[in-house]
Amino acid sequence: MRARWTAGALGLTLAFGAPAARAAEEEPGDSVGGAIAAGFAPRPANQPAGSLLGGVIALAPGFLVHGLGHFYVGDRAGGLKLLGAELAGVAMIVGSSLLTSATREAGTYGAPAELLRHAGIVLFVGSWAADVVGAVKGVEAFEADSTRLRGADFALGYRYTYDPLTPFRHHLVTRLRLDGGWIYARPLVDLAKGLRRYEVDLGTRVFRGQDPHNQVALGARLQRRELSAYGAATRGVAGYAGVKGDLGLVLPSLRNLYLVSRLGYGADWYSFDDAVDSTPGITADAAFVDAYLLLETGVSLNSGPLTRLEVLFVQDPTRDVPPFGDQLGFVEMGMSHQYLGDLNIELTLTLGEGWGVWLGLGYGL
Repeated sequence: MRARWTAGALGLTLAFGAPAARAAEEEPGDSVGGAIAAGFAPRPANQPAGSLLGGVIALAPGFLVHGLGHFYVGDRAGGLKLLGAELAGVAMIVGSSLLTSATREAGTYGAPAELLRHAGIVLFVGSWAADVVGAVKGVEAFEADSTRLRGADFALGYRYTYDPLTPFRHHLVTRLRLDGGWIYARPLVDLAKGLRRYEVDLGTRVFRGQDPHNQVALGARLQRRELSAYGAATRGVAGYAGVKGDLGLVLPSLRNLYLVSRLGYGADWYSFDDAVDSTPGITADAAFVDAYLLLETGVSLNSGPLTRLEVLFVQDPTRDVPPFGDQLGFVEMGMSHQYLGDLNIELTLTLGEGWGVWLGLGYGL
């Protein structure tokens, strides 16, 4: 009997002791402790992982109370920031409506009302979208920005636009981007039947952060449009301040998602010819001047190492797609995919009361 107990104990020792012995002989990197010892950093407790359910919460009830998705995944600080952004956006929209009702968007308060409305819409929609994206994705960063910081590229493409008030549909567009780091120039030519548009955007970056994609720029846009279909032409200039910044500095779940924005003021001088199918010269006297605000706000990100996406909310009366409703602006969504080295495939969709689509090929020079 005693021999049988001894044999049984020996069997148990062999059965359960062998795996322990093998585990002790494993390489340090084959265990969690070994991975940490080798330099692996576990996710901090205050940086929660993403959650599909959190994204659903942010999408539905979170439309009314922004930040619910971040609260659900445990990011209380992020949820409070998004809720604050929503409240600020609502306050700006209400303030814009009050100014508009009091002044009918004219005189001294017209421009502030337009600016408040633009900022309010951006904050409200942006904080909601950020809650959805951040709750689903967690703290993992997007791909690093692939925008070229120096150099030049040339693009040629076709653009179709539909505006119920104008006959211009098919466009041949060429553009050139020259970027010297601190200064840049972006000429563009847009040709359609009955329309010729020449534009150049000149500017300098007055600030660049440790990440050079975080930047502030000052610039001017010069533009000439010749509308032979109406016997008219415009010449205009707009000065602006532009900002690009990593939203991850404010909300960790949005690292490498960049805010892009321009705020400017411009004017167009309109002149007319005596005959249709003819345009006045560039020095012709102006019949009247139209002043306007230039407002652009959106986000830019890399969805992959070679693919960049951008979504903008734009208010710019010089563009050939009319806005949604009365001065609400339009939406522009763009994609650029690097293909075969320096060749880029570019697609841009513009949506307002009308719409436009651009398909082009860009080449790095």
